[in-house]
Amino acid sequence: MTDSLAGGASFGPWILSFSIDASTDVPVELTFEAPSASLGDATIGDARKATAAVNLEKCTECREPTGTPTQGPSVCTYLDRDLLHCGACMVVDGNHFGVYGGAQGSCSAGVYTCSSGTTACATDTGRADGNAYMGCFDLGNGVQHCGKCETQCKSSCTAGKCSP
Repeated sequence: MTDSLAGGASFGPWILSFSIDASTDVPVELTFEAPSASLGDATIGDARKATAAVNLEKCTECREPTGTPTQGPSVCTYLDRDLLHCGACMVVDGNHFGVYGGAQGSCSAGVYTCSSGTTACATDTGRADGNAYMGCFDLGNGVQHCGKCETQCKSSCTAGKCSP
């Protein structure tokens, strides 16, 4: 929106942006008002109002993956795309913290996915905080997950088989 001033001058455009997390499905009504003010001989704005109903995407309240399930701070998140809460509050990409090996995956439509040639495996699932830490692993050569998820080798893994 651009407003005109006397003599053909103009000001604007106006840009409005909002960052709102919705905990309910209720639409929000936003109202913008350009107040009227004088600047010398020119009047800026004419007290027009614009109103729009906005439907916000509902978020899910989860605890951040720290400590125990009741100790982490509460966040409003979107389970369909958040790597720290992919599909459920306690499904976390462990590589986000840089300590769980493998490669970082992605979260799309609430499913933790990996690039071609790697497989999504949970790692360190017995944690006190209840989180299933995920990572992307090469099952053909990975000592932590050899041949299939949760098959750990003592020394090395070749072609999906543990070496003695």
